[in-house]
Amino acid sequence: MSEPAVCCICKSNQLIADDSRQRGYCNDCRDAFGLWPRAVPSRRPPTACARCGHEQLVRCQVRERSASGGDRSSRYLAPLAVTFHRLTKLRLFANQPRPRSEPDLDNPAGLLEAHVCRSCGFVDWYVCAPDEIPIGPEYGTELIDTANAGAPR
Repeated sequence: MSEPAVCCICKSNQLIADDSRQRGYCNDCRDAFGLWPRAVPSRRPPTACARCGHEQLVRCQVRERSASGGDRSSRYLAPLAVTFHRLTKLRLFANQPRPRSEPDLDNPAGLLEAHVCRSCGFVDWYVCAPDEIPIGPEYGTELIDTANAGAPR
């Protein structure tokens, strides 16, 4: 049997399952700090700052602060994303999922990360899993194919 993992944030080992070891934190800390639900590899190549050439960057999980409740008393952090998948519900007779006309706020698509230069402060933005971002007006997204755009003007 493997040794229990310890959360790198709260130092607890009660909620860290084997499939969570790679990210290093427990589910409670993930939810409290608005962190990514799984380990996400960086999409940025390991190169120096594009602006000043400095070799130290800070990789950041971009999060947003929000609040809920009638009096906004329940504050929370959540990962910042490009869009959200749609909620689904089962059809009554066919028993098949079908999209609803509202976003699933628990299912973000295109989580954002930033790389910040420790010298000049330049920020490089990247999206995790860009190929999984849904396209359409209901997502606030549009696919632009530059191969068919013609010569620059």
